[in-house]
Amino acid sequence: MEGSTPQQSRAEYIRRVNRAIDHLDSHLGREVSLAELAAVACFSRYHFHRVFKAVTGETVGQYRLRLRLQRAASFLAYNADRSVTWIAYECGFAEASAFSRAFRKAYGQCPSLWREKNRVRQESNPGQAASNPCQSSAELTGYPAWTQKQPTWLLKMKDMQDISVTIENMDDLFVASVRHTGSYSGIGAAFDTLYAWAGPRGFVNPSAKVLGIYHDMPGATPEEKLRSDACVTVPEGTKGEGPVVVKKLSTKGRYAFGHFEFDGKEGFRNAWNAMMGVWLPNSGYQCDDRPTFELYRNDCSTNHYVVDICIPVRPQ
Repeated sequence: MEGSTPQQSRAEYIRRVNRAIDHLDSHLGREVSLAELAAVACFSRYHFHRVFKAVTGETVGQYRLRLRLQRAASFLAYNADRSVTWIAYECGFAEASAFSRAFRKAYGQCPSLWREKNRVRQESNPGQAASNPCQSSAELTGYPAWTQKQPTWLLKMKDMQDISVTIENMDDLFVASVRHTGSYSGIGAAFDTLYAWAGPRGFVNPSAKVLGIYHDMPGATPEEKLRSDACVTVPEGTKGEGPVVVKKLSTKGRYAFGHFEFDGKEGFRNAWNAMMGVWLPNSGYQCDDRPTFELYRNDCSTNHYVVDICIPVRPQ
């Protein structure tokens, strides 16, 4: 990076480390070698280990273990039909006993107790509903006719317009993205950086899709380590630079689209709670292991939002 300013050099390092993090996140079920990650990030193995820790504050091993446990915590909450042993193996642990020890050390309780306290379900007891972070002030009022080409559910919302949920098939997407680490409410700064790059290049246009991807489960991940990506679709082959990474999102498959329109940012919390706490447990589907995201349908600089909550799904 000869001739770069210190700020440009750091942005380039962060972009390359984030590329390695995305590769690690996509292959948590197997052992990814340090050499493989270094190659993805275009560093020598010797320098990669040090750069990775300088950027993330964790070694590769510490980071991988935390991601595996966070994924396991999410699986426990959203996949009631899967055993703890299946989840342990799926998240890259060779033994269920080793997984249970690591989970208890990280979360202060065994996996089965975490599942009982955090699993997504629709509560009938108002007292239970008040304490359930996935519960929403929504009611499922309509069920789909499965003979329809695109089945539609109806959700009656207390604090916003009633909404519909549809199942749609998606292809993979190519996006330019900027990573934000920290509270999900801070993703706006990443969008500012993204638009400053994408706007002059003509990528912010009526045909582009604008997405916010949320990688981690709040409650299972410390707020300061939550990862989110501000994204806009771009043509395949586009090259990123600085903090902007161009990548393919593995979104091919079925998604549930919750179609929301509301005023004020509090509506995002209500929308997610309606989808995860009311629609999902009554839908006959469960979450699949692909990106979950918000798809923005209007200019989000206003206080009025038209947004789809998009959840990857597969039959239970």
